[in-house]
Amino acid sequence: MRWKEAYDRLQAMLEALPDLLFVLDPDGRIHDYHAPTLDRLYVPPDRFLGRTMNEVLPEPARGIVDWAIQDAVAHGFHRGSVYPLATPSGKRWFEISIAA
Repeated sequence: MRWKEAYDRLQAMLEALPDLLFVLDPDGRIHDYHAPTLDRLYVPPDRFLGRTMNEVLPEPARGIVDWAIQDAVAHGFHRGSVYPLATPSGKRWFEISIAA
C-alpha cells in the first residue's frame, strides 16, 4: 500500500471513532486531538492546544489525569480511571486510557 492510501485509510478509521483522543507529551502538554464533535470537549481547542492537562482541567479530573499520565510513563500504559467534567452539553463521565 502506498503512503497516501495508508494515510487516507488511517484518517478514515480515526474519523469513525466516537472517542476523544489526545496526543500528549510526558508532561501532559496537549499537541493534537481528535473529537467527533466539539461539544464533547471541556473547552474549545484554542484554549487547550499547547497547554498541559493540569492547566486546563479542574479538580478532581486534573489529579486523576495527572496520575494516569505518570502511570503510563512509568509502566507504558494506563487504563480504567474515570472522571466527571461539565461540558457545554452537560455533565459527562470520561474514561481515560493512555499508551506511552
